[in-house]
Amino acid sequence: SVIFINQLQGLWPVERYLSLLTGELPRLRDDSDGYGPRGRDFIVHVDFPAEVIHAWQTLKHDAVLIEAMESRSLR
Repeated sequence: SVIFINQLQGLWPVERYLSLLTGELPRLRDDSDGYGPRGRDFIVHVDFPAEVIHAWQTLKHDAVLIEAMESRSLR
């Protein structure tokens, strides 16, 4: 699981940044839920390296990130 320490005052919590970042990955996908040509057709097709896909699959199962994504209604 992901754990963060030493949060600085005046900054968003790390979970907020992660929620924003992880919310962008599904949008970049070129499928029915994404913004690519096969979805909403707002952007061009984006190819993801295998390492990025693997990392995303790992992150999607992290408890902290699941909570952050659910708070934004993203998956």
